[in-house]
Amino acid sequence: MKKAFIVTFIVAILMFFNIDVFALDETCTNEEKMRLIQLVNATNVTYEFVEEMHHDYNEIVRYYKVIVSNFKPDFYIYDEQQGTFFEYNGNSIVEQGKFYGGINYKLPFIASSKSPCANNVIMTKYVRMLPYNEYSTDPLCVGHETYELCKKFTPIRITSRSDFEQRMKEYIRKLDNKDEPEIPVEEKEENTFFDKILDFLTDYYMYILVFIIITGITGIVIIEVRKRREIL
Repeated sequence: MKKAFIVTFIVAILMFFNIDVFALDETCTNEEKMRLIQLVNATNVTYEFVEEMHHDYNEIVRYYKVIVSNFKPDFYIYDEQQGTFFEYNGNSIVEQGKFYGGINYKLPFIASSKSPCANNVIMTKYVRMLPYNEYSTDPLCVGHETYELCKKFTPIRITSRSDFEQRMKEYIRKLDNKDEPEIPVEEKEENTFFDKILDFLTDYYMYILVFIIITGITGIVIIEVRKRREIL
């Protein structure tokens, strides 16, 4: 929520200084841009894990379903690279399936034809789900369900069954010997450059706001002083 406010604040500042972040024609006014941003900020992205029987192959398929609530006809979501597409269907809640854990999915919100800012990106949100752990039901996990390698969803990378068995047997051996078990190293997603900037602005936005206000006031005072000197 705080980051959404920061994004809105940044765009408002850019608009104040007449920087066209949408690069649109004159019919796409600042008021329309802010309206679209507020609509997108009000959306909520969630997901659900799905397990279902694939009747053609007679096997269970697993994937995530992404759900976007507070969806409006003023925008749609489309990412060509990953083939992601959501559009308004008369319902404020839209959903799409076949998303998989461990992948960063971009959700670019794009203005629809209902807006004079049509076909321009309003804002991009991201979603990433934990990968499903196919070894979570393995007999080696009985009694160790809370261990990271045995959780149903885990960020820990398991390269193969032999890798899983080797690590689990080592873990169980250390437990039996009352040694300190090794904690698996979690795969951490690297923040993008934009994420780092956004985090910085989130932490220090009040200082930035004060700096902008002081700079603006100082600039106005200097201009007024120069005008008076010219008159004198």
